[in-house]
Amino acid sequence: MEYSTQSYYCKERLCHYAEGFSELVRMLKPEEEQKVFERGDKLESYRKKENIQFIRSNLDEVSKLMTRLSADILLPKAMERRKFLYLRKAFRSEGLILSEAQTVARGGKEDLTLCLSTKKRAPIDSAHVANMLSVLLDREYSCSIDNPGFVTGNAQPYLFLEQANYLAFTGYARATKDMETISGDSYSFLDTGDGMFYALLSDGTGSGEIAANESNWVLDLMEKFLEIKYPIEGALRLINGIWTMQQDKWKNPTLDCCSMNLNEGKCEFYKVGASMSYIKHERVVELAEGSCLPLGCFGDMEITKGCYNLEPGDTLIMITDGVLGGFLSAGQENELCELIEKMDSVNPREMAQKVLQSAIFQGKGKICDDMTVLAVRIESRALT
Repeated sequence: MEYSTQSYYCKERLCHYAEGFSELVRMLKPEEEQKVFERGDKLESYRKKENIQFIRSNLDEVSKLMTRLSADILLPKAMERRKFLYLRKAFRSEGLILSEAQTVARGGKEDLTLCLSTKKRAPIDSAHVANMLSVLLDREYSCSIDNPGFVTGNAQPYLFLEQANYLAFTGYARATKDMETISGDSYSFLDTGDGMFYALLSDGTGSGEIAANESNWVLDLMEKFLEIKYPIEGALRLINGIWTMQQDKWKNPTLDCCSMNLNEGKCEFYKVGASMSYIKHERVVELAEGSCLPLGCFGDMEITKGCYNLEPGDTLIMITDGVLGGFLSAGQENELCELIEKMDSVNPREMAQKVLQSAIFQGKGKICDDMTVLAVRIESRALT
């Protein structure tokens, strides 16, 4: 049985990313030899060429990795016969015909590909099938976005995804620096579909279009690494290497990456020049601090990493320096932590807005730097 359109979609996306990384390798070709007179200039030129070669070789490996992954992105196997007969009998009572079934192991979860049709005149909503599976197998299932919307008389494959144990609800709030029209901050929320959820935040140097382009570029590249399961620290070092090579052209954005495992209820913060983050456990706030320099300052970078446990109802709050600067300008360094401790709202968007409004208030209405606040609340799927 063909493994639905999900495999094709993943294959096409990986091939697209492989082409993108190959193009990046071509962009990083060593510059033409120039006549160098000073010893220091010779050493600098040698280091630059050496680093460019290192980056090119690593990016080339990433491109090859994605090409290989596109060939065998998912490995389905036949469903256990007892389970297959159980589902076929249950589906028959609802007018559904189950002709084939496969399972796919994914991050500790088991997805299902079912070949379905119906003899009924009226089509059956595929979401109804997902609900049936959740009840029959005592696991939470949802439809793949690539599924046909309805089961009809024509037998087709349908992919049903087993859901993670926790849900992530997100919110954000932003303010642009006075006299600017474009924020230099960029953010992203990424659900890779395997129980992993990421919140990314980059603060471009300064404000305006150039800062926005650089922070957007950082997040776009980081997302591509995350989607192919490239190790986070390795991805950060590669991105830093690219920035180090472009010191004469590019400035130094920060990168704040929060990786959340929604199956286990754990999260990790990776900070490169980023501001501290806050993890709210009811009335207790845990700090995730960062201390290293932004991207591109040194070739051998330092990454600040912290691991934390999450419980249903916990909220993670990430900010850029502009938000903290509002409190520091008023001499209220501890005010932000106290504000988060006292918050009663469970809506991430409202929490982000309250933090932003308070930062602007502390700064007496002046916005001296771009401000961005991200909030992610974790809830148990069983309670939703």
